Amino acid sequence: MTGTPLRRRQALTVLGAAILAGGSAYLGMADNSSASPRPSARGAYAPGATYAPDGTAGRTAAVPRAAVRLLSGSFQDNEQRNLAYLLFLDPGRMLRSFRVNYGLSGRVMPIGGWESPASKIRGHVTGHLLSALAWAYAGTGANTSDPARQALQAKGDYLVAQLASLQARAPKAGYSHGYLAAFPEQYFTWLEDGQTDKVWSPYYVIHKYLAGLIDQYQLTGNTQAVDVASRLADWVDRRTRNLSYQHMQAILAVEFGGLPEALANLYAITGDRATLKTAERFYHARFLDPLAANIDHLEGAQCNVSTPKVIASLRLAEETGKEK
Repeated sequence: MTGTPLRRRQALTVLGAAILAGGSAYLGMADNSSASPRPSARGAYAPGATYAPDGTAGRTAAVPRAAVRLLSGSFQDNEQRNLAYLLFLDPGRMLRSFRVNYGLSGRVMPIGGWESPASKIRGHVTGHLLSALAWAYAGTGANTSDPARQALQAKGDYLVAQLASLQARAPKAGYSHGYLAAFPEQYFTWLEDGQTDKVWSPYYVIHKYLAGLIDQYQLTGNTQAVDVASRLADWVDRRTRNLSYQHMQAILAVEFGGLPEALANLYAITGDRATLKTAERFYHARFLDPLAANIDHLEGAQCNVSTPKVIASLRLAEETGKEK
């Protein structure tokens, strides 16, 4: 074949058209397994329904994603390229590190970069993918015959089902009940022992799974997702409940993303008070107390690490009624 090579945007446009033409059958080419059918979630993010991550805004002000459409133009073009990329990603490769971590065959080529087999945060992009698929699905509205909608739902269902299966294998793999990650649970022992040179940000990764599972539940109606999230939240509770306040604060010096926000959002869905207490345990006093006292100690603080703590504080205030 001769001629000028396709640019990345052009390639994604062509690829997206091919994938959407195949609809959910794409998953059959990517992997022979598929998720089992599941009922729609009660209170999923239909127009007018509450979306937990929006907190109070979700109950009073936020416009449901399913009610928003982009008209023809550059933004819609970007949306279509993004959609093509989400459907292009191979779920088998996204799950490879998880499978290896639970004693199963990798079977496929590993991903590179931060998802490489040696990365200390491998597996976290799968959490992002769960969220992205769910939001893209919500963006298709209520058109059940839309092939993009079907493909997005099928891919999300498959990922959730596979993660649920791996989570169920945790004791067999030598891990605690409910543990779900693409790296060993030993990372959390190192974190608790202060061996921070051996880890990067393990609780940050747990946040990505919880956030993605919550989005899958509320935006696509996947009830299995909230079950997996609840089991993972229970694991976080058991892992941290017996730690002293000082020990927990030392752990919080290592990046943990928006984990307390996700736990607060999960509490808003399930009403499990233990989940809310676990969320409160992730209040990082050294960073947040000065802010609560109207003192600016922000110089040098990394935004990506710090901003989620502030957002989580807002969500905890909404759910607990505690102004601080």
